[in-house]
Amino acid sequence: MKKYYADKRSLSILRVLLVFILIVLVIVIKYIMYRLELMFSEHFASEYAIAELVVWAVVITSSVIYLLYIFVYLPIQYNSIQYCVSESEVIAKSGVFFKSTTYMKCSSVQYVTKISTPLSKYTGLNFVVLSAHGGMLALTFLSQSDADEICELIGKSIMKHRRTNIKKVGTEKKSADKNEELPS
Repeated sequence: MKKYYADKRSLSILRVLLVFILIVLVIVIKYIMYRLELMFSEHFASEYAIAELVVWAVVITSSVIYLLYIFVYLPIQYNSIQYCVSESEVIAKSGVFFKSTTYMKCSSVQYVTKISTPLSKYTGLNFVVLSAHGGMLALTFLSQSDADEICELIGKSIMKHRRTNIKKVGTEKKSADKNEELPS
């Protein structure tokens, strides 16, 4: 059984993206506050208007929570992601406060889908989706080599299972044909 972990490069990409989104949101809020001040100047008459102070208090509090999420919770979440793959099963473990463990038998996997983003070789934004009877399992934030290796391993397991099923069906059909040939 081989273990795989989330690629840390994707964590860096997500951090940069989320900080960029935060900066854009603060700029948009600042612009909206400027437009409101022009439209309702009587409510913003004093240098420190209550409405503006309340809005900025909410923005700063939300930004601090958002930054804690990005720089504290997200790395802990990434460290908790673990995938164990063997010829017989796939185990996905993750979670910070609520631990989750998902098992999927390779014999029940119908097909494997690998999703890679542009420049995924450098970003670590590769995903493998295992589709089985009545469910699916997503293996997220893998390096490109890990995603390729998992797809190959599961693909071999699927082919092995199909060959076994074809042999079983063939022997069952032959025995059924022999039973039909026997006189009653």
